Amino acid sequence: MAWLHSRTWKRVFFTLFLTGMVWQLAGCDNNKEPEQRKAFIQFLQTRILPSKTLSVPTLTAQEKESFGKYADDYAILSDYSNEMTAAFSGNDQAMRQMRGVSSAKDMVEKRETIEKSRKELGNIETKRADTMKSVEDRYSKLKQPEDLKTVFDQAYQKTVVRPNALLTQTLSLTDAILGQALDIGNYLNSLGNKVQYTGAMAQFTDQKQLDLFNEKLTAMREKQQELLAVARQLAEMQ
Repeated sequence: MAWLHSRTWKRVFFTLFLTGMVWQLAGCDNNKEPEQRKAFIQFLQTRILPSKTLSVPTLTAQEKESFGKYADDYAILSDYSNEMTAAFSGNDQAMRQMRGVSSAKDMVEKRETIEKSRKELGNIETKRADTMKSVEDRYSKLKQPEDLKTVFDQAYQKTVVRPNALLTQTLSLTDAILGQALDIGNYLNSLGNKVQYTGAMAQFTDQKQLDLFNEKLTAMREKQQELLAVARQLAEMQ
């Protein structure tokens, strides 16, 4: 039995002992799981599901501790909200300038601003798609007790799925509208001095040119109405 006293085996048993202690500690921590799950469910039911806003609150250090491992599950909800907020914050310079595009003449003179706005929208859409893919992947790998899963699924639908669907529609419709505005601007620019501008109005001497302009303008206004309908849905969630 002298081999038990060798340094090698002492290290082996010491390693096994530490491993056993880690399991023991993990076992002790797991005893808190029902309490942590209960606290997390209560948080979702009182702070997330009844809320009328799209914002997802940041957890305090105390809340993270009380939720234990479920704080990582909550991060799925908060990460989507935070990533989308950051995407808009970094891609809104030209879109803010779009508020000054309110007339036919503006669509001619500010075509560069419109093009930049579409590029910013493209950046946001790319970020949205990447973020949603990551969130969906993490969500699909969750293994939660049934009582938590029922509540968490509702929170996921409310804070991720529905906002993402509305955001996707908003980005698509806004891009279409900007594309139509750019098309109108290019069309008017191609006419040169054949069209005159009075305030927000464009005046034509050729009826066919006027008809085509009105056709393009009507199509853009129809898209704007669709966007307003989505905006109303978003407003209900703010």
